Parts: sequence; structure tokens; C-alpha cells
Amino acid sequence: MEMKLRYKESRTETILKGWEVCPLGDVVTKVGSGLTPTGGEKVYRKDGRPFLRSQNVGWGHLLLDDIVFIDEETHSSFLGTEIKLDDVLLTITGASIGRSAVADDRLQGGNVNQHVCIIRTDARRLNPHYLNYFLLSARLCTILFSNKRHEQAEKE
Repeated sequence: MEMKLRYKESRTETILKGWEVCPLGDVVTKVGSGLTPTGGEKVYRKDGRPFLRSQNVGWGHLLLDDIVFIDEETHSSFLGTEIKLDDVLLTITGASIGRSAVADDRLQGGNVNQHVCIIRTDARRLNPHYLNYFLLSARLCTILFSNKRHEQAEKE
């Protein structure tokens, strides 16, 4: 059976009929970045709660070969940065800006540092995997990186 997609025109986009265009804030329950513990690498442990850094977020996948861990005491002081299953993790600073991946059960209950943003969707309104695909789309990357180049030019 062939599926025929129907589109409607908006002021700025061609979108699928029946789809809603709305601000991201209307379809998420959390947007926030993490913290880095005082002492940096000195507080990392060989086991405990996973502590996700920007280098652990790839282009659509997690890079956990060099994941570090924090102890329960540190975790308990960072409860606002706790990762839940299906959180979208977006790098927000430095050379790795714009990479994103979806948290799986290996990260659940861990934390993110200040270079990673957690975006928690209202799953009834926005599938986190769809949001991740959008964040990695060529269109959004073009906008993001053109703005980054513009900001850099203004500093010079």
C-alpha cells in the first residue's frame, strides 16, 4: 500500500497536515544543563552514578568508552541534573556543540555536566527520538552553526 503524504503551507515551512507547530517549551517538561563537581577529575570514581560529559555525546549516539562516575553524595547534591530514560542529551558548548543522543538504561540515574543539556519531552506530545533526529538535521545544524559563526565574527 502506498502512503500519500499531504502537506500544508505555513509562513515559513511546508509541514505535514495534521501536525502541530509549537514552541519546544510547550512539549517538554525539562530543559536544563548540569554541573561539574568541585574538584573536577579528582571526584570521579571507577563506579557509582554515570557522569555524562560532552565527549560522551556523539552525533545521534552515546560514546561511553570513557564514561566516568560520581559517588552517591555528589549525585545527591546534583538531583536537578539527573538523567532519566529517553532524555535527549544535547551538547551546548565548545567544539562539540550541537551533538545529541537519547539516554538509554545505561545512563538512567546518572548526571550531566554543565556542557550537556537535558531535554525531557512530554512523551504524549513529542517523541524524544523524533526530537533527537530534528536536532541532528542538516537544516537545524545549518542554522545553529551559522549563528555560531555570526557570534564569533561579532567578538572579533
